[in-house]
Amino acid sequence: MARFCSKSLCGFRRAVLGLALLAAALPAQQLERVRYNNPGLTVDLGTGLWSWPLPMDYDGDGDLDLVVSSGGKPFAWTYFFENPGGGGKMPVFKAGKKIAEYRPHVQRSPDGSILSPGASFPDFLNSGFAHPKP
Repeated sequence: MARFCSKSLCGFRRAVLGLALLAAALPAQQLERVRYNNPGLTVDLGTGLWSWPLPMDYDGDGDLDLVVSSGGKPFAWTYFFENPGGGGKMPVFKAGKKIAEYRPHVQRSPDGSILSPGASFPDFLNSGFAHPKP
């Protein structure tokens, strides 16, 4: 069967689609869209390729933090980027901390649990990917 795109391009398209779906699921007033080629942009996140973003209140302080599961080398881990607050619609996150091993194709469900193909991680905030449920 012929492929319509290379493996890396298809992966990029899936990642963009995933980001778009996550953005659509979040309340519109909490985030502001970052425009392409923004000269005033401060780059403060770095996880490599094939990343799966999971916006959530990971530290329980009431604002959206960013948890990213990244499979690209040398960043094949799951990272927590803390939102220290005060950034409004354009928060500046703290440097990433490794919190768990890499898990591909993770998503955040509407009830807040973390999902991957064939498994759910309802206790992700406490145990990461250590206790999957089928």
